[in-house]
Amino acid sequence: LLGVLPGTGGLTRLVDKRKIRRDRSDVFSTMAEGIKGKRALKWGLVDAIAPLSKFEETTKQLEEELLNENPERKDTVGVKLSTLNPVIDEESITYRHVALNFADNQRTAELTLTVPDNQATPSTGAEAHTLGDDWWAFRMFRELDDMLLRLRVNHPKLGLVSVKTRGDVGRVLEMDASLKSLSDHWFVREVQHFIKRTLKRMDVTAKSFFSIIDEGSCFAGTLLEVALAGDRTYILNDADFPVELGISELNRGDYPMANGLSRLETRFLGEPEQVGVVTSELGLIDAERADELGLATSAPDELDWEDELRVALEERASFSPDALTGMEANLRFAGPETLETKIFGRLTAWQNWIFQRPNAVGPRGALQCYGTPTPPEFNHDRT
Repeated sequence: LLGVLPGTGGLTRLVDKRKIRRDRSDVFSTMAEGIKGKRALKWGLVDAIAPLSKFEETTKQLEEELLNENPERKDTVGVKLSTLNPVIDEESITYRHVALNFADNQRTAELTLTVPDNQATPSTGAEAHTLGDDWWAFRMFRELDDMLLRLRVNHPKLGLVSVKTRGDVGRVLEMDASLKSLSDHWFVREVQHFIKRTLKRMDVTAKSFFSIIDEGSCFAGTLLEVALAGDRTYILNDADFPVELGISELNRGDYPMANGLSRLETRFLGEPEQVGVVTSELGLIDAERADELGLATSAPDELDWEDELRVALEERASFSPDALTGMEANLRFAGPETLETKIFGRLTAWQNWIFQRPNAVGPRGALQCYGTPTPPEFNHDRT
């Protein structure tokens, strides 16, 4: 079945993550019967082996070793994750802090993240731990994570998502200050890691994201990362209804992308000095200054706002979804190639092509013959 499987990430994990020799990886990848325990251990495919009689004892020992590496975790009490239970109908999916409104026939959707105004910001790690999964900083990104998965699996026709925020921009900066100052507490640190992973999931989701920053928006700090994860950023420059962005300490690299860079470093790859200029302006900045700093793709005034957005959205929704997937997967990860970008960036787009080749899905392709006694037939021409 080798005509199908290479290119899905497993090979990259062998040589980049497990750091297994190239020749041994080659043998392992083409060995239908697999490799037994002792050789797997010698080659580095597994971390340990044990006979059945000592298997439980060995795994317990490995657990203890891991716990001893992180003594603060030995006596901690975990946080129970409650069911999110979104309200779902034919035109929307609504959580506590996240809502998606869509029209499948138009291939567009509007995603809104709302910051609550009725929850105090924790001042200690213990307070954050007590809030648990009810802490809005955690709950919002759990909901966003769940929403992204629903978008991927249940709504394939939705190709373009407009991302908005609503709430007090000052509260977001306050939350960021709490996340930063309490990051030595295990639970707060894990929340930050979860936010980082959710943002990465957004980066590798095959949808176009346009960040819409208008009246009532609160794209600041951690939520500014959501805007920067978008393919384009539109900000309203209206003197009568001031729109502000917020820069926090967390924008200086606490949420790295798959390429190992911050979203600001990736955005300004050709102007690295601009990253320091942006992050030096901690706090709130208005739309005009955000545009000057390069944080906006476009900053129309109130007269052009609606028309420019309408044209941009209609144009994007009309493009080939396959072409957009290939384009976005390559544009989003400028800079260093890493294990993650190989697997979740460019290879994700590659899979959309390789799995449609006749050697995979043709009448005698590998997938058609899988699980049957019929051997596949390949076109052995190599491109």
